[in-house]
Amino acid sequence: MKTIALDDLTIALAIKVPGSRVAFLQSLFESYEGVGSVRTIDIQRGEVIIMTTPDQLAECKKILEDEKKQLKWSADSQLNKDELQKIFDW
Repeated sequence: MKTIALDDLTIALAIKVPGSRVAFLQSLFESYEGVGSVRTIDIQRGEVIIMTTPDQLAECKKILEDEKKQLKWSADSQLNKDELQKIFDW
C-alpha cells in the first residue's frame, strides 16, 4: 500500500479494491470509529484511500493486512500526493 503524507496531521493509504468490495471496506472502517475514513477516488479503477492520522497509521495498516484476503485489495494504486491535493483542494 502506498502511504502519502498530505500534511503533518493527515496520511492517506492508497490501495486498489474491486468495486464490489468498496462498501465492505467502508463499513469495516466505520466499525473502527476514529481509526480511518475511506474515500473512493475512482470506482472504475478501484482507487481508494483511507485517510488517517500518524497516531492511527499502524492500526489502519493492521486492519488492512488482517482483511486482505476478504477485501482482495492490492498495493497497485497509481495515486500520488499531487493528484490527491487537487482532488481534495488541499
